[in-house]
Amino acid sequence: MLSDFCEFEFNSPYAGAHIPRGKACDLPLEFLKFYARHWIESKHLQSAPLQTLAIAALQVADEHLRERPDVGQAWKIRGAQLRLEALTKELQYEPWFFDEIQFKQNFTRQHRGTPLVAELPSGGRLNFRRTGMGMTEGSFRFFLDRFHLTEATTTIYDHVFTFETTPSPFSGYDILDASTDGIAGVIDFQERPYNGRIPIGWLRGEYLHGNNNQEEVFNPIPSWLGFPMNLAPPARVCSFSEVES
Repeated sequence: MLSDFCEFEFNSPYAGAHIPRGKACDLPLEFLKFYARHWIESKHLQSAPLQTLAIAALQVADEHLRERPDVGQAWKIRGAQLRLEALTKELQYEPWFFDEIQFKQNFTRQHRGTPLVAELPSGGRLNFRRTGMGMTEGSFRFFLDRFHLTEATTTIYDHVFTFETTPSPFSGYDILDASTDGIAGVIDFQERPYNGRIPIGWLRGEYLHGNNNQEEVFNPIPSWLGFPMNLAPPARVCSFSEVES
């Protein structure tokens, strides 16, 4: 995703003439937050899964950028590269757009309720709290509530109807940390909405309405991200004891 951002050709008709155009990797870093937001909202990344993954990639970059030991050193993350100039202190510690209230509100309003698809990897698990039930390896659908744009993902009414996930020790999908790495979503289980976070690496796509009959069609995330296009069979709901065995 970061490589894709570096190659993003910024040429927005809505931006002022004082903001340079061109590939993000060649543009001034003082406008990096502006370019990043336009990349997220471009037609190229208009689906909810892609925008979610793109925000995750930029959060990783932001963490690396703030903790750099040497200002001026080339910034590289998995082949993505942006030159790093000596920024003013104000710019260096300025919050990114995903910390802005207006962006959070717009993102939530646009995507809340989108039927997404995740895939439980081998060694991972999902438990429905206080039910004694969980999910085994396979795919499942959930509804996007919001991305990890805020710390809180539950309300005072969610202390019973929540789910918890345990990432696979073999997946290598840890992006930030256990408290922020994930998509806040809702899973319908036993006719109740269970709330929780789903690891970002489990995301596989979304369902779209294909025709006038409202038939749902699975829309996978693009193959250039390196994930399999075919969806795994549905995950099986089973008891905790079965999952642990």
